[in-house]
Amino acid sequence: MPIIAFIALLLPLAFIVLFSFPTYDDFDLYYYMSGQWSLGMGIKRTIWMYRTWSGDWLATFFQMVLNPLLFFGYNSLGYGIVMLLLDGLFLGTLIFFACTLMNVVCGVEDSTMLKWCVFALIAPFLTGFAYYEIYSWFDGFCYGMYMGFFLMAVAFIIRYYYHATRYNLVMMIIFGCFNCVNLPTCVPIGLIYLYIWWNEPMDRGKRYFRHLIPLMLYVMTALTNVIAPGNYGRQDVATEVTAGVGKSIIYAAYFCLRRALTVLCNWPVLIGLMVLFMLGMIVGKKVTSEVMHPIRLLILMMVGIWGAIVPVAIGYSSWVMPNRICFIFDCLFMMSVGFVLFVTGQFAGERWSFTDRTVYKVIFALVITAGFVTLLYSRNSPWTMAVTSPEAVLQEREANLEILDDIYGSIEEEVTVTSAPVPTTGVYSYVGLTEDSSWPNGPIAYYFSKKDVRIQWTD
Repeated sequence: MPIIAFIALLLPLAFIVLFSFPTYDDFDLYYYMSGQWSLGMGIKRTIWMYRTWSGDWLATFFQMVLNPLLFFGYNSLGYGIVMLLLDGLFLGTLIFFACTLMNVVCGVEDSTMLKWCVFALIAPFLTGFAYYEIYSWFDGFCYGMYMGFFLMAVAFIIRYYYHATRYNLVMMIIFGCFNCVNLPTCVPIGLIYLYIWWNEPMDRGKRYFRHLIPLMLYVMTALTNVIAPGNYGRQDVATEVTAGVGKSIIYAAYFCLRRALTVLCNWPVLIGLMVLFMLGMIVGKKVTSEVMHPIRLLILMMVGIWGAIVPVAIGYSSWVMPNRICFIFDCLFMMSVGFVLFVTGQFAGERWSFTDRTVYKVIFALVITAGFVTLLYSRNSPWTMAVTSPEAVLQEREANLEILDDIYGSIEEEVTVTSAPVPTTGVYSYVGLTEDSSWPNGPIAYYFSKKDVRIQWTD
């Protein structure tokens, strides 16, 4: 049964990702690589971006040299296959992280129960909201990759705490350093590591100074981003008014509060979190929890998430965040709240008297309710769109590609595409062509060897 549940969860999402298509940032990367694969050009462009636009040198390099547009046509399924492999890797890190929490931390050893707990932890995040920016290469690689690094690093930090092997130590250093090139995800991992080192010393009671070495490496890696000249140049271009650190901290807190309420008011997500609490109760009858008190755990997680948003708020000087930042927040928030509710259920299961049969009945009722509510209520969910309206998803893809087809088929040097408004499901980003000669049009024109391209909308 758990395997069937995983297939039902993942197949619709695989459909969405497979039929994804390139957007303006992908064409921009193609332009920077001069339309051809070259390791030397990738390094050269990464250094240039580091100096002028972004300190995130790790993602920039791989975004440049592995851009699917360098290997496949704009309308090829090869693009979707690459995105499918990328999202598959992220999903693997998500499952590994969930298994670590449930098995290593919470002590769930029964194989079937472990699979159900992992499913219940990741399902609300995967079905709750559409992260349309993540389904294209530029944002999908950067933010999906770093979230994967974060999840793997935290998982190995936890595993090292319980089993202080050299392998776990090396893995938590490697994934942690890769993760810390990206400033948002380096904040929560630093807090988690420092808390464990100070309050729950490694090697079960032995607080060695050498255990701070990984944290020092994390900080040194993060500094390679912080000191990049490109960060400040980008902020000058992207924002007319700089809010300052103090106001940005308030912006971050306001965004976190609003987004948390949005997530918790999504009925499928809320029901999924209730299921986690019930599963925790069942596990709590059989396994004594060694996790810290749920309230302390929740405070630690929330401070870490808030800290992750602060660097972004400083960069944008606003509390309004793009879709990709919602992806980061939702992943951190839902994993944290789900874990805390499971641990709370364990505490309750150790102290309350009930029968497993009663709890299973409640879980069954909640799951059935969640299924119906997801299909009827969560219309902005990619999972729901893939199940209920796959033709609308394909229509959106075709409408975007038709715009690019018109450019490709034109013999003119300066092309104006006439198109009706593109139907949107909220699952994908628009390909990016505008009505004037603004930035997105230039890289698209370069890709199709045109002097200028633009679009004219019809009623």
